[in-house]
Amino acid sequence: MRTSPLLALLLLLGIALQANDSRWVKNAYQWRAGGTVCTQIIPLYGADFRIHYTQRHKGPLKITLVDASPSSKPRPSRLVVDTKNLLSPGRRDYSGYQKAYLIVEGDSRGWEISVDLYLDSLTEWKWKSAQEESAQTKLVKQGFWVGEGSQQISFTPKSRPWKLVGRGEKPFPMKITVRTQDQQLLFQRITQTAQGESWGWFHSAVPVTITVEAPQELPWSLEALVLP
Repeated sequence: MRTSPLLALLLLLGIALQANDSRWVKNAYQWRAGGTVCTQIIPLYGADFRIHYTQRHKGPLKITLVDASPSSKPRPSRLVVDTKNLLSPGRRDYSGYQKAYLIVEGDSRGWEISVDLYLDSLTEWKWKSAQEESAQTKLVKQGFWVGEGSQQISFTPKSRPWKLVGRGEKPFPMKITVRTQDQQLLFQRITQTAQGESWGWFHSAVPVTITVEAPQELPWSLEALVLP
C-alpha cells in the first residue's frame, strides 16, 4: 500500500519534532572531592554526553573513563585528561556508552567534575525516574569501624561495587588511604570532617588495607556499604 504524500509529510514532521526535542541536561551527575577517588557507576541515557572538569588550585589531574556497560566486550578505558598542571577548566565529549564510571586522580585541595546528558523528553523522564529510585535505595552495611587517631584496617569486601564513607565527630583533618595487597592506590583523600563525609566507590572485591591518619583522641567512624 502506497503512503499518501500528506501522511508521508506528517511522518517526517513527527520525526523532525522528536529530534528537535532533545536538549542538554546540565549537571546530570556531579562530584566534588579531592585526591584519588572512583565515582559510582552512572547510567548514560541518550547517545551523547560531555564531561566538565576543574580544580580549586593549579595542580595535577588525571581522569579515566571506564566502560561499565553490560557487555562481554567493554570499551577500553579512555583518558579524559592527564596533566601535571591543570591551568583552566576543560570539557570532553563522548557518545555510545550505556554505563560508566570515572577514576579521578587529582589535587588533594579539591576538584569538581560534572556530566551533561543530551536527552529527548522521553529519555529525560526515564533518567529522572531512575535518579529518584536511586535516591531512595538504602545501601547495606558490610563493614563498620570506629577509632581515634591513626589506625590501619584490613578488609575484604564480599561484593562489588562498594562504597567507603568516613566521618569525624569533631572538626579536624582526616586522611584516608586505601591500597590493595600489592600496594596499588585505590583511594586517598584528606578531608576536613566539619565539611561532611569522605566518600569513595570501589569496583573490585579484592582485599584492601584502609589507613586512617587523624589527630590523637579525636574519634572517627568508617562504613563499607554495598547496593542491596
